[in-house]
Amino acid sequence: MLSTTTVAVVLLSGIAAAQSEDTTHSREMGPAAFMWPPDRPWSAEADNIPPCGSSSGVGNRTEFPLANGRLALVTQNETSGQHIGVSYLDNPTKIDDFEIFYRPTQLDPVLDVGHTCILAPNPPTNVTAGSNATFMFFYMEDGGAETSPFWACTDITYVDTAAFDESIPCFNATRENPDVSTDGSVSVTTTAPDGSNPHPELENDGDDGLSGGAIAGAVIGSLAGAALILAGAFFLWRRSRKSKAAVQPSMQQVEKAMSDKSSQ
Repeated sequence: MLSTTTVAVVLLSGIAAAQSEDTTHSREMGPAAFMWPPDRPWSAEADNIPPCGSSSGVGNRTEFPLANGRLALVTQNETSGQHIGVSYLDNPTKIDDFEIFYRPTQLDPVLDVGHTCILAPNPPTNVTAGSNATFMFFYMEDGGAETSPFWACTDITYVDTAAFDESIPCFNATRENPDVSTDGSVSVTTTAPDGSNPHPELENDGDDGLSGGAIAGAVIGSLAGAALILAGAFFLWRRSRKSKAAVQPSMQQVEKAMSDKSSQ
């Protein structure tokens, strides 16, 4: 396990190096996605179609601990109205198959460009090792032209927590809040001990500084070199177009968009 100091040094080195490097906007994901467990294959034609935003059905399943699991989100555009749910069916096909466990009131109203680590709920007692589940993530692109929610799903198989020895590539590092610390109990980095409050609100001081994409790309690349990140890092780029103070929570946006879409 890397120490907090080691992680911090690696991150700072990567971010500093990124100041002179260009990063590109990923064309293989929407405005946001599950980074871990990896989500279903993405396509622009399907990412506004509930509940999973993919033309592919259930695919490869990732082993996931029965207790103290984490979900890693990556955001290349600011998003709002985030909802995350879970289904314990083998093949969920509709929104009602999922139980929502995170809403905009529990996450930041706006997720900034970068990475967010959140705590996944433990499954009910009738779900045991070997049981399947699917996590769903839907949200609005903040300030984007698209008026429908975006969707993503990741498929898992639960394993006994004691048998799960993978280092989860889950951390918090965004343009607004790049600080990290190590949570040794689950081999992740997180700004909150339980992962449930990833980004306290900060006022925008108007200083653009390092771009969100450079921060995100540097953090991914640096942690990959430190054996904390899966191969194939996302390279992200986007500068904020308005201050966070001007953005309102958009749970209503998502619900209205879903209602409008279903009535078409």
